[in-house]
Amino acid sequence: MILAFPIFGLILITMLVKARPFIRTQKPGQVMATIKLNLWQKMMVHRYSLYALGIVLVLGLLAGWLNGPMEWVIIVLTFAILLLPMQYTFTTQGIAVGDTIYRPWNEFSGYNIRGAQITLQHPAPLANLTLFVTTVEREKVIGFITRRIHSKSYPKE
Repeated sequence: MILAFPIFGLILITMLVKARPFIRTQKPGQVMATIKLNLWQKMMVHRYSLYALGIVLVLGLLAGWLNGPMEWVIIVLTFAILLLPMQYTFTTQGIAVGDTIYRPWNEFSGYNIRGAQITLQHPAPLANLTLFVTTVEREKVIGFITRRIHSKSYPKE
């Protein structure tokens, strides 16, 4: 039970900092557009934290060191964090996800479009940035990206 508080605390703080950081990242350049994220998009941005929370909740419940009321408190806090406003901000010099992550356009070597996902590819394998967009926003976002990143990549079959 004592281990549960730091584990859940760290995961929830990680989610909270993505949505509402203590220090906001500077977004150089002129803002071209801001797209507010809906609940599904925010869940996709926080997906790894949500996976970790789910696994720890299930393991805690099965092992018996987590009780029902504590589990509900964690679920409510998680949902409250997901309800905090987040947005993609496109500037002339880069893209920001929420107020924490800012990446300049020159970091990316290409992009890949697959359904609702637009992956901005970085030469380093784990440095890609995946954007989740609705069908309405998709063409607008692709327009911003094609003006800044010139090489399009295609998925490997």
